[in-house]
Amino acid sequence: MHFPSTIDPNLLHLWPMRTFGWVLLVLVVLMTVASLLNKQRWWVRMFDLPRAQGIVLGIVAIVLFGISGPLHGMEWSALGVLFICLVYQSRKVFPYTPLSPVMSKRADPRSKADRFALIAANVLGPNRDAAAFLRIVEQHDPDLVLTLESDAWWEAALEPLERTRPHTIKVPLDNLYGMHLFSRFPLTNTEVRYLVEDDVPSIRTTITLPSGAKVLVHGLHPRPPAPGENSTAKERDAELLLVAREIEEAPCTTIVAGDLNDVAWSTASDLFRKTSGLLDPRRGRGFYNTFHAKIPFFRWPLDHIFHSTDLALLDLIRLPAFGSDHYPMYIALEYRPLKDNGDNTEELDSKEEVEVDEKIEEGKEHAGKG
Repeated sequence: MHFPSTIDPNLLHLWPMRTFGWVLLVLVVLMTVASLLNKQRWWVRMFDLPRAQGIVLGIVAIVLFGISGPLHGMEWSALGVLFICLVYQSRKVFPYTPLSPVMSKRADPRSKADRFALIAANVLGPNRDAAAFLRIVEQHDPDLVLTLESDAWWEAALEPLERTRPHTIKVPLDNLYGMHLFSRFPLTNTEVRYLVEDDVPSIRTTITLPSGAKVLVHGLHPRPPAPGENSTAKERDAELLLVAREIEEAPCTTIVAGDLNDVAWSTASDLFRKTSGLLDPRRGRGFYNTFHAKIPFFRWPLDHIFHSTDLALLDLIRLPAFGSDHYPMYIALEYRPLKDNGDNTEELDSKEEVEVDEKIEEGKEHAGKG
């Protein structure tokens, strides 16, 4: 058999490695380019999710090229493009690693009367292991329990929570967008709102702590851009940014919690954080991936908890799985009115200000509420 002079026959057994390296390289480059497109279609915005996975695949590609024989001109150029992609993806996820400065400072408890804890969980509507979820709640004993995708069956199953958390908001829906809030503390100024879509509710209420301090609570679960859901991210982004604008225009002690169907490092999440001025306690600590609980490699931080600067972080935990495709999140906070509990100095520039307004109007218009 005759081989071209540029190919060493002794390296033929390494060709599958080189070929697989090319496949991974092209995949990572395409993922990166797609995520840069300023388009709201679901198949474009889905590439916001797997940035960390893209970094892993890119590193594997580099290793495969490195161990599969000498590199030639085009291969060096392709690896250069891949390196640029990895730098870009790394800059996106770096703030959510322990190597980055924390945004929300951890504090020691001071005043029990100013303290509260919350568990937020997407229970997965068809999931029927309510007992496992109730055991998690009993173990951590939060003052607030926010459930998402909870229908009438879940409402009945969660009734034991009302023995110690008698203040409730119940929105049982069978479309996977129901939600319930159970509170140990009194609730006032409660609203169940349909901000963008007529079948997607959100909760807005105020809890009063034993000290008398009041905390505004937003519970959110916007519909995602995905097959079988919404064809674009317009509705999701509009709901998030509408709430962010409200917080910006009437700042007070606030937490926002829920399954936002968006990753922490997306453009929409950045705009939400900058507009609202809230702190993201994951920054500088880790991804806290909450979805998908049953597929280890494909996990992303879709369940979020943001808080205002006058709330000090006592604890933040991703809790164990309980049958849902989401892990629940636990946070403990304490009211500290000095507002020195974290640093969110990022502000919207003039271009981003316009972008926020445009996204709100586009989403409302696309949903028929414009």
